[in-house]
Amino acid sequence: MLAWDNSVMKYLIDLCPDCNGTGEIETEHEVPMSFSVSSGAVEVRVEICDYCNGIGEIHTLTAD
Repeated sequence: MLAWDNSVMKYLIDLCPDCNGTGEIETEHEVPMSFSVSSGAVEVRVEICDYCNGIGEIHTLTAD
């Protein structure tokens, strides 16, 4: 049985610790030059933050 009390549920909104509130993160990927050469370059890609799903904020439900 679900009991009802008079507490108020509130959301705490904090900046995402992974992307610092931007919603995007930079990831590094190694790109080889060719199959016969063992050297290559590092490519930086901008991707959507997985922790906040690109919102830049973390919503935490708390009882007050």
